Amino acid sequence: MTTLVTLVPALTTALQFGGVRPGSLGPDISVDPSIGPPAISFKGAVRIDNVPSSTTVRAHISGDSGVFQVRDLIVLDWILEEVDPGELPPFHRGPLPKVRVQEVAATAPGNASISIQKGQTLVVRVQYAAPSADASATAMLNIEGDGWALQQVAVSLFTADVETTLGIPTLTVFQGQTAHVPMLVKSVAGPAVDVRYEQSRTQLHTGVSIPPALVHLDRHGFTTAPLTLSIAPDAPLGSNTIFVDQFGFERKTLSIPIRIEPVPQQVLAERAREKIQAQYVALGGAASALGLPIDPAMPLASAGKSFLMNFRGGTIRLDDADGVPSVQVEDRITLRFVALECQIRQEKTDEMYGSVSILVPGIQVAGSIPHETVKFPDEGDGTLDFGPDGLRITQMSQQLYSGPPTDLVIGCHLIEHDSGDVGEVKQAIRESVDALAKTLSGVAGVDAEHLTSQQDFLGKLSEFVLNAISNFLGASDDAYDPGATVLHWQDLKARNFQRKILSRSDDPRQVAYTHSLVLSGRDDGGDVGRYAFYFEVS
Repeated sequence: MTTLVTLVPALTTALQFGGVRPGSLGPDISVDPSIGPPAISFKGAVRIDNVPSSTTVRAHISGDSGVFQVRDLIVLDWILEEVDPGELPPFHRGPLPKVRVQEVAATAPGNASISIQKGQTLVVRVQYAAPSADASATAMLNIEGDGWALQQVAVSLFTADVETTLGIPTLTVFQGQTAHVPMLVKSVAGPAVDVRYEQSRTQLHTGVSIPPALVHLDRHGFTTAPLTLSIAPDAPLGSNTIFVDQFGFERKTLSIPIRIEPVPQQVLAERAREKIQAQYVALGGAASALGLPIDPAMPLASAGKSFLMNFRGGTIRLDDADGVPSVQVEDRITLRFVALECQIRQEKTDEMYGSVSILVPGIQVAGSIPHETVKFPDEGDGTLDFGPDGLRITQMSQQLYSGPPTDLVIGCHLIEHDSGDVGEVKQAIRESVDALAKTLSGVAGVDAEHLTSQQDFLGKLSEFVLNAISNFLGASDDAYDPGATVLHWQDLKARNFQRKILSRSDDPRQVAYTHSLVLSGRDDGGDVGRYAFYFEVS
């Protein structure tokens, strides 16, 4: 009577080794000696648990071209074994407990037979000697036992291999940097495959991490790909070896010799410059509270790993090239139009009106430089009376600018009113200054500041205003010669000016100021008038 035998796993009909290297022997059956019983490898094995009857077993390969052979036959049996005392809790008392484990009861080479008892486990292991060329192989494993039904298991493999060549024999990397190792990946044998690269799990700490990489290879094809290494800022310095596992049909381990060095100061400086400049742009650049750089070349001051860039209104500091910049706004100025003084009147009582314009040439905003025109008095057709005692000084207190130190162009315009349209004249002054500001849209920074500091530009500012208002002046209106001056950012930042007090015996008012500009005019009767504009910088 024939006994039915069940293979493990149930209904096993094939033993597939998959892709193996051409000319290789396998599979590798080495095991970690620390692993518990039965301490054997089951690679390439067919197992029959709890055999139904005692018998003598033989195994052989059929239909083969010499690639496969039976490696060995192993009999396993269940025994009771005392637990290792080191695995018990410290308070354990009494006899050592026992556990049921499988141990090797007998072995035989593949070309021999082996006796087995009912209830024991049979393990039949197959080995191969792969062809040296791109090929495939199939065969049949036959397991026979006296009184058993013949057990047949199909065995197969194909040759496959992926070869990876690293483009750098030894790699020098820097702390906190990212490096790329070029790889040439070639299909030596086998079908198309996706090759995966991962940092070896057995890699000791090196401060280097490698994200997984996937490379697709066509059959007999090749390609190039980078392997990315990220080096921690505190990675240990010196020589080391990085291990990378390649998974493509089988696992291979690649080694990359590296040397980790401190980041050169030049590299740190370049990284810091990029971060600081990006922060400056994000804040608004020259239009921010920092204003323009003190030096147009934007030099970087450094002390070790700390870096600093100076601006007219403050600094951007980076204490670590891998960190986040910190912004310090340290200097801000405010310019106010504080008073208008009648020094020489033309009439018994002068009816005066006009405006003060401010241009900030170093900054570009929306296709123009920032500018403002403040008219006085604020009422559209109003005028200010000057001349008699007590009417020599008018206090204004109008803010013209607030921000980082920068060149400020001040234009002053004054008209002694007779019959012209005051409102239209004031509007014409504003529009002329707007138009002049737009003419500077193609220039910015220190170039614009240099241009507007020229006497030629200041003259054009006055000419622009005179031409603009000429059509709106009355027949007897007297326009004073416009005046313009430049307050330079260096003087403003250094506070290179004195605070003075304007006072007169014929007017009770007193005004604190730091800068002034005097305009003169002559009417049709030859009478000369002179007025002073006063400004305060704080």
